[in-house]
Amino acid sequence: GIHLDYIRFLDVILPKGLYKKYGLVQDREYPQFDYCYCPVCREAFQSQTGFDPMSLPDPSQNEAWRKFREDAITALVRRASQKIKNAGKLASAAVFATPELARKLVRQDWPQWPLDAVFPMIYHNAYAEGIPWIRTATREGVEALHGRMKLYSGVFVPKLPGAELKQAILEAVSGGGDGVSFFPVEGIETDQWALIKGTK
Repeated sequence: GIHLDYIRFLDVILPKGLYKKYGLVQDREYPQFDYCYCPVCREAFQSQTGFDPMSLPDPSQNEAWRKFREDAITALVRRASQKIKNAGKLASAAVFATPELARKLVRQDWPQWPLDAVFPMIYHNAYAEGIPWIRTATREGVEALHGRMKLYSGVFVPKLPGAELKQAILEAVSGGGDGVSFFPVEGIETDQWALIKGTK
């Protein structure tokens, strides 16, 4: 199959657990982090709506402009997925943690994507959440998909030493997903491999 990654706009808002790392506080949308205002996007939007997003007093608050960008990414995924499936292969994608966060932070409306599977990056530490949040985020994704595709909860292994990795796996499974994915694979230690294999 073919796995799609970075199928999104840049982060208009960072997950709150990353504020310190980047020296930012993004409690709302700020213009310098908002994409895309290139001539192609603006002209396409204007042809649909009759107005240029740059003419709006606060484009971040305009629902049509937000949806236009979500739809642009969805259209790209549809085209790629069709070509992948025409070649007889499976199509999957790495996506942000939950449908709501994905739309808000990077304009991904991934429950609408015609894929065989999604791998939401449910990196609890990036969102300043505890491990039980993995179950909550998994369930939100599963409920939004209504069985249209498989969901494999992505966990960030370097932030899950020892028993915490086992807990993360169990939280993901209890959230109703189809399985768990681990990132980065080269970061998995020998004892963690044994724990992964032994977790039921």
